[in-house]
Amino acid sequence: MQPSPGGAFVAYPNVAQGGVQAVDPASSHVRFLDVHTGKVGPPLDRGTGYRPPHGEGSWHPDGVHYALPTGGQIRIWDARTGELITQGSSSGPFIRAIDYSPDGTRLVVGELSGRVTMLDATTLSPVGRPVRLDDAVCCVSAGPDNHTAIALTGFDEASGFWVGWNTATKWTLVDLDSGTVLNHGQLGFHGRTVAYSPDGQHIAVGGTDGHVLELDARTGEPLRPPVPGHEGTVESLSYSPNSQRILTSSIDATVGLWDAATGLPLARVVAPKWPLAAEFDADSHTVIIAPLWDGPVYQWDTRTDHALDFACRIAGRDFTPTQWRDHFGDRRYQETCPSPAIARHQATTPTVGD
Repeated sequence: MQPSPGGAFVAYPNVAQGGVQAVDPASSHVRFLDVHTGKVGPPLDRGTGYRPPHGEGSWHPDGVHYALPTGGQIRIWDARTGELITQGSSSGPFIRAIDYSPDGTRLVVGELSGRVTMLDATTLSPVGRPVRLDDAVCCVSAGPDNHTAIALTGFDEASGFWVGWNTATKWTLVDLDSGTVLNHGQLGFHGRTVAYSPDGQHIAVGGTDGHVLELDARTGEPLRPPVPGHEGTVESLSYSPNSQRILTSSIDATVGLWDAATGLPLARVVAPKWPLAAEFDADSHTVIIAPLWDGPVYQWDTRTDHALDFACRIAGRDFTPTQWRDHFGDRRYQETCPSPAIARHQATTPTVGD
């Protein structure tokens, strides 16, 4: 499941004709959920051949067009109508990962062969020069300059027999204009997801152990040691449109929000269903959370004021002096629940007999 930027649609790229998770690649389809209407579109044939283990495609920044690889073919659909817009072939039969550039004009393609290629997103024709890395490519993310990309590499193979081994241990920064490797290094853990910040300054990597690592995109140096964020694999990871926040989701049913500059956790929610994926809306403070198979799609307002207002409406009062001292020690007492929030709570709370 992959929520689109802006949160209007959710792609389910590994469903069979009946709407369940596909096991047989020959029966594999993709479907799109319109979040606003609650309607799920018809199953769309994604073709036969090798599929990435987690079925990942990539959303265009417009939040409407969705690209998905199967075998050596890339198909692009319009999620509003289900229309197949473009279909084309890459260089090899085992495409492992694809990613739209931030402006939507390019697609970066990573293959099990280790080849990383940049394509014109409209024609799917090669642009620049490809790079061949020593190991299978697990994940890719396109930089905002339309020629650099980050790739995670490690052991992987087409049959899927080595379950649990298809994770990356190394990262490589490539220039797909010149076809050169700019930088590379070890992750120190098994990587599962990667994202380039929209401002081109940082790169974030999520691991199978729940850790999140952030690199300086220019030097390749870690900004800090990997931060433990979840109790399971980081399934989705993205930067906010303003590059100030990092959003992660995990198989432990949690979604985390991080400060990109400091690496400090800002907020965390637990969803009723898992696995799940999360994506920022266009405003950088609203998050869309979608479960894998069925159930509601959630909208999370991550602003502190929103959380405080909710807590104050539930409590109906402010901290007592004793509670303040227990939680904040010698810090000077300050009003946490302004009276308007409490007044709104009291105005909407029925009295006995109503």
